[in-house]
Formats: sequence, structure tokens, C-alpha cells
Amino acid sequence: MKMGYGVEQGRSNFMHRASMKVRRSMYGRLVSLINFHPVNSVLDVGVTSDQSCPESNFFEQLYPYKEHITALSDQDARWMEQVYPGLRFVPGDGKNLPFEDASFDLVFSSAVIEHVGSFEQQALFLKECYRVARKFVFITTPNRWYPIEFHTLLPVIHMLPKKTHRKILNLLSRCIGAYK
Repeated sequence: MKMGYGVEQGRSNFMHRASMKVRRSMYGRLVSLINFHPVNSVLDVGVTSDQSCPESNFFEQLYPYKEHITALSDQDARWMEQVYPGLRFVPGDGKNLPFEDASFDLVFSSAVIEHVGSFEQQALFLKECYRVARKFVFITTPNRWYPIEFHTLLPVIHMLPKKTHRKILNLLSRCIGAYK
């Protein structure tokens, strides 16, 4: 059985649908702000290697021009090149992007910045995204007060103190690597 975020693949279809609905809404917001016709190159910073959650890498699923996407991650997500023909995968770190200045029309990143470390590390991440962007930068982060935790799809546990949150995840045998 494949695992993603330490959660069994058989997780509630309702939770997957709810998660995808939120992600479609984020994508809809992007579409409402940016005309994709002049966008010839997109960098998605922080794609996941997870293939078990249908809503993972939602941008790649929804964006119609796969051949314009460069997907970057510190995880091995080379499989994306087969699933999304034309997409190019590049291993890398969002705080030290291996691209020239103004390399991409759009830099996109969803639910990554909260994992890159301290405030200073997050500022470096943003600086790098802006450095390689030619026209647009679109970055999202989960709303702490949304009742469902974005990564695990568990209700309200993310509102608990971080130490308690991690302890519960450990007790439930869930992966906490993303929360360290």
C-alpha cells in the first residue's frame, strides 16, 4: 500500500474531495489574476514525490500547458515527467534555485514556505522566487484556522501547540518529517 504524508491511501474520499476543492479554489484565484497566454514558462517550487494523494501536485493536474512547467523539489519527483508529458523535473532547493535571474514568467509554490525553516530561511525562499520570476510570483500557505489541516487532512489537530500536534501524529503513526 502506498503511503503519502504517512497517511494510508484508503483515507476518506470526502477528505480528498475537500482538500482538492480548496486547491481548485487556489488555482481559480491564480487564473483570475493571471492571463496564461503570455506565460511561456512556469516554475513550481516544492512539488512532492507523493503519488498516493489525488490532490498532490494539483497545479500540474490543472495547468493546461504541461510543456511550460519546470517542477523543482528536494524530493525525487522524476515520475512527474512521465505522468505530465512535456514537464521538466529539476532537483533543487527553493532557497538556492539553480536558475538565472528572470528565468520564468510565473513562479508558483503551494504549501511549501512553511516547511523551509526560520523566518530568515522563509525570506530567502521568497527572495529566490522573486529573483527567478520575470512577471509573476504566486505563493500560498495553509490557513492555520481552516478546520482541516492541509497536509494530513486531519481536523483541528494543527491548532494545538506544536509539541502536542507532533505527539498526536507520532501516536497515530503518521509521518512528521514535514513538521520538524
